[in-house]
Amino acid sequence: MPSQLDEEMAKFKEYEATTRAEQNQQLRDRAKRQTIDSTQFFEGATKALERFNSYGLVLNDAVQRALVTARETRQLSSKGKLRATWVPADIEAAKKLLNEAQKAPGESSPDPVLPCITAAPDPDDSSRVLSPQRIKSGDRTEPALTGKRPSLEPPWTEPGAKRMRVDGLGSGESMPPQPRALRDSCQPVESIENSAYPEEAVVVHDDVTPTKLLFEMSEASLKRLQPGGWLDDCAVYAAFQIIKYAASIDVVDSLKTTTKLPWSSSEQVFAPIHTDGNHWVLAVIKKTRKDVVVYDSLPSLSSREKIEAQIRRHLQLNPRTGYSFMFTGPLLQTNSADCGLYAIAVAFYLSVGVRFPEAIDGSSWRGMLSTLLGPLSDSARPAPGDSESPRQSSFTKAKSITDLSTQLAEAFRNQKERIKILDRDSTVLEILQRLHERHFDNDEVASRLSSAIDFCKMREAKQHKLMHELKEVVSQAREMIEV
Repeated sequence: MPSQLDEEMAKFKEYEATTRAEQNQQLRDRAKRQTIDSTQFFEGATKALERFNSYGLVLNDAVQRALVTARETRQLSSKGKLRATWVPADIEAAKKLLNEAQKAPGESSPDPVLPCITAAPDPDDSSRVLSPQRIKSGDRTEPALTGKRPSLEPPWTEPGAKRMRVDGLGSGESMPPQPRALRDSCQPVESIENSAYPEEAVVVHDDVTPTKLLFEMSEASLKRLQPGGWLDDCAVYAAFQIIKYAASIDVVDSLKTTTKLPWSSSEQVFAPIHTDGNHWVLAVIKKTRKDVVVYDSLPSLSSREKIEAQIRRHLQLNPRTGYSFMFTGPLLQTNSADCGLYAIAVAFYLSVGVRFPEAIDGSSWRGMLSTLLGPLSDSARPAPGDSESPRQSSFTKAKSITDLSTQLAEAFRNQKERIKILDRDSTVLEILQRLHERHFDNDEVASRLSSAIDFCKMREAKQHKLMHELKEVVSQAREMIEV
């Protein structure tokens, strides 16, 4: 291991020397050692990694974490002084960290114990304090690092292994509990009814091929799509993956606590943000104009400043970059459980450029999403919200004018509500058809969209049938009046 470590360190030194020429004067001039955010440095290094792979330079994940840990430890100990970005002592300290991890006492398994970075328990503190933690390689988990991860498998990971993303809070002696900050290495909690963090895990695959799925929704997450359920991170993540591949729009991973804006030709980025642990909003970042539009289905003037601060923290937007915020609410929820549903609906409307309606039908969207995000083997299923639809009127011969008046009022009311639902279902169907007509190379997304389209057509046919029956009721009532 020491020889391999020295080889990795040599590669990293060569890689750092190569990239330094492309950095600004502060990074090139080692004598000045001006302070720069480590996350910005590694985010740029990670994104440049694929290009530098042609030189045979591989930045090992374990080495990267050890280097960051060593540097953060040094900077914390030099509080109040000029804290240099990188010094040669950081590399030596990283060597010691990896060597000590190999000789950790009380470990009977030959698997290496590697350090990882975890955040401090206070998520509201803008000055994050990082401390080293240890995880076993046999757990097959990865820490949440900022920026886009390179397409490299760690040396302790089996080829093609799945990465488990856990939605929940974890607690233990070696790991402080944090909502979603440590979901890559936390254990799921026992279920809490209507909690924002589900008790089940969602399996996410890094390399998507025709034989691998983008996501696999658990039964617990699918149940939350029923009326009154709070959509969890799994459902929100899965829905935005469909938008990402079907509409070719960059999407920020909602399973991560902090991340960087992706580098691509896409002008706008969709970022579903979970605020205060109980509310979903959608942030649309327009990179060229440096605007952030926040779509909030339950707007509040008092919470705007807090939401803006959380979005800046989540996306690591420096105030000096000049991003301006604007809040809007084209679709307003009518209950306390549909914020996640409305964030998804707004994203679908924006992805195809369809105008927002005055309102949406929650049962229609929940039924469509249960088909769109459910197992691929399932055909279009009945809508979970059909039980909430207006009750079909059963016509019986009226015995008096009063009874006839009541029956007519109920028939007209139900017919009017059916027409509203039918119009809203037609809009959902139009969005899905527009996405399906686009050209994209992902068979899974195409199959899911086809199933959702079939479901909407079945629901539309059912609504037409019920409307026809209501018209017959009205017609019979009119005949009775004439008689």
